[in-house]
Amino acid sequence: MNTMDPLNQHRPLTLSQRDKKIMGVCGGIAEYMGWDATAVRIVAVLLLFPLHLTLVIAYLILGAVLPKEPVSDYPPQTQQPRYPNE
Repeated sequence: MNTMDPLNQHRPLTLSQRDKKIMGVCGGIAEYMGWDATAVRIVAVLLLFPLHLTLVIAYLILGAVLPKEPVSDYPPQTQQPRYPNE
């Protein structure tokens, strides 16, 4: 269940463009489920030991099959510039 926005369950699973390290699979799963992306990556690494080849193949298939997150889903930038005088 998506704990961050439980009413938005119609959102499709996509590759993350915001929280992306290699292909965006773990970041996309984390955004879809409402979890922390670091926790998803830690679980993926821990599962890599017993499921090495299976997990790598599943990761590559998800990276190839899942659509990229649309750029229009990005929230407006709310951070202030680091050096406002420049």
